[in-house]
Amino acid sequence: MNFPAHVKQILWDVDTRALKPARHKKFIITRIAEKGAWSDVRWLKKMFGTNAIKKAVVGSRNTSAKTKSFWRLF
Repeated sequence: MNFPAHVKQILWDVDTRALKPARHKKFIITRIAEKGAWSDVRWLKKMFGTNAIKKAVVGSRNTSAKTKSFWRLF
């Protein structure tokens, strides 16, 4: 997958060339939802859609209560 430069900064500790959207969807979504800026979230919504983001974030143990509360509003 070809990630934009602003998203690669959030995924700095992994080889983004090896990430596959179908296989690593939850990791990509939760990392960007937790650490990303609004521009990153807009990209995330285009890639996966609001429902997939909400499901991944709310069901994750790796996201903060603040992030979960935000996504529950959608």
